[in-house]
Amino acid sequence: TVQPELLESGALAQLLISPQLQPLYNHLLSSTSSEIVLLEAATVVEPGSAETFGHVSSLLEDRGLLALGFLSQAGQLTLAPRRGRLFRFSFGDRLVVLNAS
Repeated sequence: TVQPELLESGALAQLLISPQLQPLYNHLLSSTSSEIVLLEAATVVEPGSAETFGHVSSLLEDRGLLALGFLSQAGQLTLAPRRGRLFRFSFGDRLVVLNAS
């Protein structure tokens, strides 16, 4: 179940913690070609590694992407997790990201 209020509050919290992201949010959210995509986690982090959502978010921000959450290979969807939440990535796990094409 997608809970938009959690995404909104997560985005707001992320902006408060990292105000330098404002231009990225402005670009992504004002673009008419923005889309939510699933990205293989292995293209960003090493399978088997444990990483925080904040670290993964930073890696994606360097690529101009906005991290929204994770989809495990088992089908468990996690949206707007806390930045300090630790995830252990496996082959087949995917990242839910906002991409401005």
